[in-house]
Amino acid sequence: MCDKEFENFVNKTILEVKKLYVKDITEEQFLDNYELSLKTRNEFLDALQSFSSKNLGGNLAFSFEKMYNELYNALNFIPENEQIHPFDLDLFGLFIEELFICTIAYLLKQEMFQDINNILTYKYKLNPPHYGVGEKICSTYESFRFPSKMLERINRPKDSHNVKFSLKGDLICKKREYIPIFTGSLIANAELFLYQAYKGLRFNDIKVEVPNNIVWFTEFYIYASPKDSIWNKLNSKQFCCKLFPLFNVKSMKELKERISLCTPEYIEEYHLRTGKVPPVPTDYVKLDDIGTLS
Repeated sequence: MCDKEFENFVNKTILEVKKLYVKDITEEQFLDNYELSLKTRNEFLDALQSFSSKNLGGNLAFSFEKMYNELYNALNFIPENEQIHPFDLDLFGLFIEELFICTIAYLLKQEMFQDINNILTYKYKLNPPHYGVGEKICSTYESFRFPSKMLERINRPKDSHNVKFSLKGDLICKKREYIPIFTGSLIANAELFLYQAYKGLRFNDIKVEVPNNIVWFTEFYIYASPKDSIWNKLNSKQFCCKLFPLFNVKSMKELKERISLCTPEYIEEYHLRTGKVPPVPTDYVKLDDIGTLS
């Protein structure tokens, strides 16, 4: 369960975001409301830095589960007998993904690896998308990755953004920074981290089904500066010990085994758009060099 103070804050966040709902939303309304959501996102991030709960990761996992079930559910906005266009909920899926990535960025910056593990390995019980009708689905954090149809399929072909690998990544990393902590590169590296760490978390061991062996599809990696990546520190034995809670291991040998699982994912779209695949941890420090420096 979530701590009461934290739950009240999350409920307030949900109510604020709900105000941005527009039935049959237009592209212009969508972009305007997406801009308005920045204030609520930043208020959440400010509050995140003030909470010192011993169970911060668990509280956050519970919170993202609740946000998804409340916001990505048409029946919380319209009568049961009405229809809704999927684009009408697009803003909420995008908001949750962006907030999730920024939260991970903050926790990485603070090296709060146990909290990150609690969030990433949580068994999310999510309503089916759109109408939320039916039995809840036990999911991984990959369910928070949101391919925004409104941004990528409608807006991008109509303007100069067509040359971008990801209009979403371009907007979030370049136009929605929150200095000094949430720089574009820090946000991009956090989103890339969600791809890089996915296989090493071994979801089969925690009995969460991963359909079709999917992983987090990173859209921000071209905006990530390698110098800001946590994996640059892998040659430090002291830092490696800090990473043990992330992968739920207790020795350097186990850590190396987990990191060795974090292999590149061949996805054709990466090659078509950029000509390369995103980097994995051993692209920063070779496996044999991990933990070799005192």
